[in-house]
Amino acid sequence: MAWPAKLDNQCMLRLGFEGVVLRTHGSLVVLTIEHPEFRTAGKSTAAALEEIAATASGIGALYAFKGVPPGVLGAA
Repeated sequence: MAWPAKLDNQCMLRLGFEGVVLRTHGSLVVLTIEHPEFRTAGKSTAAALEEIAATASGIGALYAFKGVPPGVLGAA
């Protein structure tokens, strides 16, 4: 997945991981991350920014599904 932070404020990063799926709801997946790995992904691209926005939107939808008010993290 595209990661919003950049390496040295220039190079995009991607987060790869292995884990166990705990549950799903539509296109949302809750999983454990057991082996995270950051990889460099070059300069910012429109596709990477769209992927980050889609991930953030999905996380927001999961919190809304759980009845957690916007801005309240870790409460789900």
